[in-house]
Amino acid sequence: MPSRIEISVRSLVEFVLRSGDLGASSSFSPARMQEGIRIHQQLQQIKGRYIEKELPLRLDIKVNDIDFRISGRADGLMLDEGFYIIDEIKSTAKSLSNCEEEEVHLAQAKFYAYIYALDNKLDNIGANVTYYSLHDEDIKTFEHEYERQELETYVTHILHSYSLFCMLLERLKDERDKSILTLEFPFDSYRKGQKKMINDVYRAISQKKRLFVKAPTGIGKTISTIYPALKSLIYEDNEKIFYLTSKTINREAASDTLMLLKDAGLRVRAIALTAKDKICPYGSCDLNACDYARGHFDRINSAIYDILETQDIITRDVILSYSESHKVCPFEFALDISLFCDVIIGDYNYAFDPAVYLKRFFAEQMGKYIFLMDEAHNFIDRARDMFSASIEKTAFLELRKLIKSAIKDHTMIPKELSDVLKSIGHINAGFLKLKPEQAKTEFSQKALPENLVKAIRGFIENSDYYFSEYPNANEEAFYQDLLSLYFDAHAFIRIAELYDERYTMLGYQHDKNLRIKLFCIDPSALVKDALSRCTSLIAFSATLIPASYYISMMGGLEDAVYLMLDSPFNPERLKVMIDSSVSTRYSHRQRSIDRVVQRIHSAVSSKNGNYIAFFPSYEYMNQIYEEFSKAYEDIECIVQERSFTELQREDFLKQFVDQNTHVMVGFAVMGGAFSEGIDLKGDRLSGAIIATVGLPGISYELDLIMEYFNNEGKNGFDYAYRYQGMNKVMQSAGRVIRTSSDKGFILLLDDRFLEASYQNLMPREWLDFERVSSPLQIQNTLEKFWQEEK
Repeated sequence: MPSRIEISVRSLVEFVLRSGDLGASSSFSPARMQEGIRIHQQLQQIKGRYIEKELPLRLDIKVNDIDFRISGRADGLMLDEGFYIIDEIKSTAKSLSNCEEEEVHLAQAKFYAYIYALDNKLDNIGANVTYYSLHDEDIKTFEHEYERQELETYVTHILHSYSLFCMLLERLKDERDKSILTLEFPFDSYRKGQKKMINDVYRAISQKKRLFVKAPTGIGKTISTIYPALKSLIYEDNEKIFYLTSKTINREAASDTLMLLKDAGLRVRAIALTAKDKICPYGSCDLNACDYARGHFDRINSAIYDILETQDIITRDVILSYSESHKVCPFEFALDISLFCDVIIGDYNYAFDPAVYLKRFFAEQMGKYIFLMDEAHNFIDRARDMFSASIEKTAFLELRKLIKSAIKDHTMIPKELSDVLKSIGHINAGFLKLKPEQAKTEFSQKALPENLVKAIRGFIENSDYYFSEYPNANEEAFYQDLLSLYFDAHAFIRIAELYDERYTMLGYQHDKNLRIKLFCIDPSALVKDALSRCTSLIAFSATLIPASYYISMMGGLEDAVYLMLDSPFNPERLKVMIDSSVSTRYSHRQRSIDRVVQRIHSAVSSKNGNYIAFFPSYEYMNQIYEEFSKAYEDIECIVQERSFTELQREDFLKQFVDQNTHVMVGFAVMGGAFSEGIDLKGDRLSGAIIATVGLPGISYELDLIMEYFNNEGKNGFDYAYRYQGMNKVMQSAGRVIRTSSDKGFILLLDDRFLEASYQNLMPREWLDFERVSSPLQIQNTLEKFWQEEK
């Protein structure tokens, strides 16, 4: 049993005392955090109100043989004729006429009052809860007086309830620690470069650094990061491991690795988080009509206790099973369980996105957390998206129509709803001011659209008040539309608060609609701030080239280490060819079709098997596919569709059978479903033909990125286009060699592959490529390659 468990007063009482429905109507809006801070400061500055404010308090107490350290800050300490009073301030969006005191708020005040009375040997003390209405600036205080002994009984009772969880957690932690101490690497030997990666990962974690690893396919990246990170939980006293990625298949790989380690004796609690829309039993979240939401908080703690006592690796299916048996919301259940897990597997946004990052871990105080970032080459574009936000004029106008239609027969419209309608009018005026004088479909400005932002803030405030004053608002026909737009408005304002010189406002005009986007061109500073949430970052990918780009975009050179590992596979089993006689530039594509078709045929004719040809766009791919399938009817061809479902994707991959006795060619788009995250081992894939350097299509946003980084003294074309393109090339080519027994080729079709600016971005194992310039040369080269001993 450890000497101490530390927890904040707020976290303690919110956990023990929660009850009722999920999403039940409440006076207290979490969206009011910033405004709440302002209100706290405003009340604290009233002359003579407090003798102390933001008073730090700490209590060391033993309950059920557990040593607790409980801490927090009381908003204010009053002195009234020698009588001390603790005051807890809460802000609310509604009026205070029917305001009732909430138990969890009083509990905070009582804890602070007890700690202060104990420290200062007071027999009696006051504990007030003061509510401030953001709508009409009214103040209402609930006053209480307690004997210290009475408060001690209350505090001990709360801690006794919490200690039941603590005893379970400490037993699980003891089991975890013993298992990690004795845990051996789960394989008989290390692959080439794997032991170095494991050692460097552990060193970076112990030294609290950011490590960027370019680790080729086959080196075992997942086990090489998770294994040393687990060891650090013991030897470096780290608290949690966050395994972050952008793809479901990578999250499954992390869960599978932990299951492998579990079979080797590991005892940790790990959870794979799933997005709300993918785990909700109803497919969409309607709290007011949900059996899982009603009474959720009455049942949640017993559900958590049950699953932690019986499960180690908690997957989506496990969550659904336990949420069904306990009738709790599976999404909120999973988030609550994560508090008690050692490993949390999820999307990047759980650690970085300002809208959805896990505030239960990162909002109040930072823990000793490790971030393992898989497929890190995807992160920069994702970060740009996470720190950007859009809003559309028609969404507000359509909402106004819905509201007016719903209330057209009403004799009297509630003022609160009338204020919502007025705020939509102000938003429309804000959009109109941004409309360009000329008929442009795309435009930009550097300044934040202040008038629009102000109007949207007004919409949020008025919607807040409407929701809080009308508990039956959810019965209105327009409720879901209003709620959805309310959340969109919050997301927009959240990004507006981050807006600085690294942003640009974009406008997209289409017919009568105007979409405004706050576009984060350079997310590097925001990413750096977010990385303060972890003590060390391990970012890894098979295509993390160039190092300087990823390091600069993820926090700069300070405390950054780069590790480039060679492929563990025999380089003679991969043939790389470059045909520079073909140009796939956009202006040359039409006349390149026949040449590309001939080269694909030459490449796949040398051996029966499966092949994939990758292209920069669906249009170009379909043109090549049609010509190829007409010219070579004897060859089986399959093609990627724009809107493949998950089932269609699986059917596509099933065509890549092992030991195929004929030739089969798949046609796919780079950067799509088949250029990343698929594992066609053995003879399931014998070669890849890549007909492009992968540059994304020219766009307004990418041109703005290019211009920005040019002005920063960097190569803007690299940052906007080239790096992204070559990443797609390397990811597509990476489908060919997946194991040490694989053998295959990569054929690169474009003269630009011979330019230094592109070759500098290639993996080292590609640089021994062979130049080819005709279909016959391709065929002869590959026939010789396949004849060599396998």
